[in-house]
Amino acid sequence: ARARAHGGFDDMRAHRRQRLLAALLALVVSQAAASSPRPGAAAATTRSEGQPLLHRLQGQPQPLSRRGRRVRGGLGVTSRRGDGRAVELQGVKGTFPESQDPVTAEPAPFDLPNAKCTVNLFQNATLNSYNKVATSTYSPPSSDCAYHNQEWSRVLLRWRGAVKGVQFDRYGAMWIGGVEVLRTTTPEPDPNGIRWNITRDLTEYSELLRKSDLTAALSIPNVVDSTYTGVLYISADIEFYYDDGTRNNDSSSSPPSSLSSSRPLIIPLRDPVTAAVKESTSPWSIISATAEVQNVWAEFTSPVKDVVRGYIDLYASAHECEEFWYSNVPNKTNETAGLCYGGAQRQLEVRIDGLVSGVAAPFPVIYTGGVNPILWRPLTGILSFDIPPYRIDISPFVGVLNSGKTVNISLSVRAKGGSDWQSVWYLDAVLVLYRSGIKDDMIVGPFPTVRDSGLKAKVTESLSTSQNQTFFTEAERELVVEGHYTSSVTGREYASTTTSRITSTNFNSLTETASLSYGRLTGTYESFFNRTCKSQEGKGAAMAAKMVAVDFPYYVYDDETADNSTMQITADVSYARNITAYAQPLSSPSLQSKPAFNSILLLNKIRSAAIYNRSLTNHSLVNIETGRSEEEFNIASASSPSPLQPVSTPKCYDNRLAASNGEIVNSTQAPGACHFDQWFRLTGSSLYLDESMWAGIDSDWNDASHAKIL
Repeated sequence: ARARAHGGFDDMRAHRRQRLLAALLALVVSQAAASSPRPGAAAATTRSEGQPLLHRLQGQPQPLSRRGRRVRGGLGVTSRRGDGRAVELQGVKGTFPESQDPVTAEPAPFDLPNAKCTVNLFQNATLNSYNKVATSTYSPPSSDCAYHNQEWSRVLLRWRGAVKGVQFDRYGAMWIGGVEVLRTTTPEPDPNGIRWNITRDLTEYSELLRKSDLTAALSIPNVVDSTYTGVLYISADIEFYYDDGTRNNDSSSSPPSSLSSSRPLIIPLRDPVTAAVKESTSPWSIISATAEVQNVWAEFTSPVKDVVRGYIDLYASAHECEEFWYSNVPNKTNETAGLCYGGAQRQLEVRIDGLVSGVAAPFPVIYTGGVNPILWRPLTGILSFDIPPYRIDISPFVGVLNSGKTVNISLSVRAKGGSDWQSVWYLDAVLVLYRSGIKDDMIVGPFPTVRDSGLKAKVTESLSTSQNQTFFTEAERELVVEGHYTSSVTGREYASTTTSRITSTNFNSLTETASLSYGRLTGTYESFFNRTCKSQEGKGAAMAAKMVAVDFPYYVYDDETADNSTMQITADVSYARNITAYAQPLSSPSLQSKPAFNSILLLNKIRSAAIYNRSLTNHSLVNIETGRSEEEFNIASASSPSPLQPVSTPKCYDNRLAASNGEIVNSTQAPGACHFDQWFRLTGSSLYLDESMWAGIDSDWNDASHAKIL
């Protein structure tokens, strides 16, 4: 959208950018009658019907160019034909070809009890304007539900959406009592309309959901007019599940333990819905980090003084020029060519009173309008509907939080290896605070020790011609935070240490007609929690540990070519989200041996390719409009003496889907179900760790809690 389509541009990359934007515009609003492939005109490079669409470039990648990356429309854009003459590409009103409703290979929730109560939040809420915020009033299950007086064990958010006509993918969020519970984007519709569903686990937010008369708010900035006709209809329920001895599958695991003594406090860093009303703006303005103001911050004072462990759930999504941050060129000097800048690596960062308390590697989410919309019909991209928060362990800071002093908490996106990033990230945070559970307890301590290597990045640039460029970026960071604090009642001394290591590599190759971006982000996040008992109640020590390792490889290729009569967009995307989580329960001298590490492995990968070829003179004449995608989602669990010595185990969930031209053509799911024996639970793509199991190993430990780690 930042490409400048005016006369006098000499830079060929700018012309290529303009041409691609116009071509993608025509793809957004191409006539439905033109959806079926026709014999191709003699034009841009095409592949035969028998040749696989999913492919890798052979040999050493050649220098390629910047892609338009997103469908944008509504304007006539000047471009260039193969002979160099200018041509006006004007969008045509219409829609994409029909496709099945969006689906993913994610599993349904495991081990749900059959007894439940349902609270409706929204029923066909209509989102048809940019600043509209739909609201309702939330209260827990009422006496209308037979189980309303019982203690629930699981809580799920069920989201249902519908849209038809012509519409972009739109970003959105939902809040309850100012606490964000979902960050999302919507799919792009077909003429007859599509429906989609999201399931999100809110069990850990139970303490919030016990409150009555909370404002539930839903915002999806949307534009509806004579061109973009898609009105969004959203329904949302919260389902409360109660242990009645029955399950929704053949699980042999025992029921989850009660949450009555283990609910954490759930507090928004800042209530963006209330703040938006006071400031006469939108919630998105409250949580926006921009090139001018690169962080979101608030003053925070803890309402209690006995927090023993603390986390920040950081909701983050990138937009505009930051949407494809991993393909951005290093320097602002390229902006006039329609290129997004700021370098090709990013890190999310949280600071408390100026001290770095946690970092995270962002996953390269691709929304359903990204690169080429035909790529994501009907298999949607990884996390495109449900972007889970990044969990930052701030336990080393709880001694400071418990002091009653007001601290400044700031959220930001860090980049290095180029000029400052541009455009916008939306950053929102929820504090998750676990208490000691001891009457009149006060747990205090000094500021923790922070050892931060800082974000280090190196960019190697190769410029073969004025139009051919390559950039290779390497980045790394290590952060160690160690805090100590003491209980005023028991005399227990606590030590909490978190270690974060992030590395990334990225290769960007740009030419006048195409672009290639590929790379890998890896991160390990370790948390060690020690308790030493020196009071009269006994002596000894206990330790618990957990570690999360993430691996995000990605490969994004697209090419746009044209001759005198025909243009073509070719795209090929392959990326994955691999997570391994380890948890070791509390060990103490009373145990004869250390408990084993329990682990869960999650692998989700997708490969997708699409070609769009149409006439430059007759926009309703589509020669090729084809796409194919494959998705795989695997889960396995294991037990081992060390996270460095994992024990291989068969997959408990293995689902593979294949789609072609808008329809699912193959679905293969291995039989069986995952039973995690209370250690883990999985809902959609979000993984959770049940820390209450740690308490059962040491009866002297009062901090029984359920903590989500991912």
